Amino acid sequence: MRRLHRKPILSPPLDPAKLRILVYINTWGGTVKKTTKVFKALSDETRVRILKMLETRPLCVCEIQYVLKGSQPNVSHHLKTLYEAGLVESKKDGLWIAYRLPEKPETPFHAAALTLLRKSLVADETVKRDKTVVSSVNRIEITCRK
Repeated sequence: MRRLHRKPILSPPLDPAKLRILVYINTWGGTVKKTTKVFKALSDETRVRILKMLETRPLCVCEIQYVLKGSQPNVSHHLKTLYEAGLVESKKDGLWIAYRLPEKPETPFHAAALTLLRKSLVADETVKRDKTVVSSVNRIEITCRK
């Protein structure tokens, strides 16, 4: 029987930010449930778009709804998922509740995930378009139109 000598398959080197996430997953001491919530939150395109919008400034549900052209219950559901995962914070702002990225993430794992997200999708057309609309949207005008 003849043996085939195969060259080992080498994977490309990991991006340092991705490597940090893998290290934090193994060392942060969180539960499987908490880790799963973060990955679940990041696995949806709409939630990633919301997080990228929140890099610009804090936004209320009506502003996010305006940019996404979605329903209020749908946007609220996505924000609840992001909030429960520890990826957004909320603060009452007069009549509105403003959502923003956390100033101090819960854990190094959350910090690494948010850092990786900040560095990702910079050239994506959808993200660029969302950020352009966010810069011109005004919650008072949106409320007055209804």
